[in-house]
Amino acid sequence: MMSDRKIEMMAGILRPATLAVVMGLVLSGCGTTTHQTRSADTSGFLQDYGTLRKGEDGESLLVYLNAQTDFSKYEAILIAPVKVYAAQDSKLAAVSSEDRQALLSYLDATLRQQLTKDYRIVTAPGPGVMRLRVAITESKASNVALDTLSTIMPPGVAITLIKRVAVGSHSAVGLARLEMELQDSQTQVRLAAAVDERAGKKWPGTFDKWSKWQDAQDAYDYWATQLRTRLAELRSGGE
Repeated sequence: MMSDRKIEMMAGILRPATLAVVMGLVLSGCGTTTHQTRSADTSGFLQDYGTLRKGEDGESLLVYLNAQTDFSKYEAILIAPVKVYAAQDSKLAAVSSEDRQALLSYLDATLRQQLTKDYRIVTAPGPGVMRLRVAITESKASNVALDTLSTIMPPGVAITLIKRVAVGSHSAVGLARLEMELQDSQTQVRLAAAVDERAGKKWPGTFDKWSKWQDAQDAYDYWATQLRTRLAELRSGGE
């Protein structure tokens, strides 16, 4: 929580209207939710992108679904180790090995937490088993201090809105990009694939989630939940 002394210092430099916004943020917290960006570069992890189409509302940015697949016959999932697949000029390439491992562990855990609700999680291929391949292809940590300033200060608001219109994400917020593929574990036939990217939003959250990787973790939570939901729909015969 922001100290009384800091609030007094800010009150001396901000207009009353802006101070009201500051107080609102102090009481409610900072952004923790994410939104989909306008586009996402592919990394090469999926190798073949020719069958992926542009996603519609509610879908990943790029998606593929094998229309010949009977998803109801799959009762188990083999989750391959989550990988980092980063270009040399990416933000992810500069992330420390410790932070990379934390991101990998978090994504693996949230995928397992969601999928174990509907499937057996297995360690070997077999009949009725899907293989899930996932790679983190980009991750950018948020700058909590700049994120806060760009929210409460008028110039920052203008700059972040310009960036939001231009590229689909605000300034100073975190970003996460992911590629995933479902295969038949025995034949390696592709059943589904997706490429997506999400960035932090400028909306109130809670102070206990103030961490530089929170936006990435929120994106991982979203993707894991969406994967479980989509598989449930396909398993019941939906398209």
